[in-house]
Amino acid sequence: MSEPDADLSETVLEEAGNRGPTMRLRDFVSLAERHHGGGPGVDAGLLARYARALDERGGPVEAADFEGRLSAARTDSPSWAGPDAVYEVGEGRVSAVPRAWHERLDGESALVDYLAVIRDDVADTNAAFDVGGAGYGVPASVLTEATAVVDGADVERTRAAIDRLRREGVFAVDADQHPHARVRFTDEARPDGLAPEGDEE
Repeated sequence: MSEPDADLSETVLEEAGNRGPTMRLRDFVSLAERHHGGGPGVDAGLLARYARALDERGGPVEAADFEGRLSAARTDSPSWAGPDAVYEVGEGRVSAVPRAWHERLDGESALVDYLAVIRDDVADTNAAFDVGGAGYGVPASVLTEATAVVDGADVERTRAAIDRLRREGVFAVDADQHPHARVRFTDEARPDGLAPEGDEE
């Protein structure tokens, strides 16, 4: 069975339905991607089937304009292009995170590798993300989403790992325990070649 014809996940349908009309397209892609394997990203045809199924259930995705919205959000940029973009990763598949992150990270990557790759890819973390409040660093929600999308990692375990690395002096975390808290390397733990940003200096 090819992925466009794969069975729809009831978990995806229920979670998407519970999020309501405020759910962004990128969040929808991320949700489907985390529940379907077969390589980076999720097949666009499968997403369209989810959109139709959700529309039949009363939302929050309307099938009539889904393909247009997806087309407008898609980018072939290998790097982060903003919080509303969804990324081409090849073979008709799209992802909530850029192709470069998939290529540089995998199931063997440690959480510090995820933060280093994202920081290396994003020139200005203060401007790049629409969550996390003012300041520098990668929002914890982006970090946990990246591990879930690339590796299928459990979000709660990743949050616990962020807290452990904070206690160990590897990460500095703003507004501790906030889901969008900004995560940065401490001066002592910052990898060689990764320049400090703004208030990290």
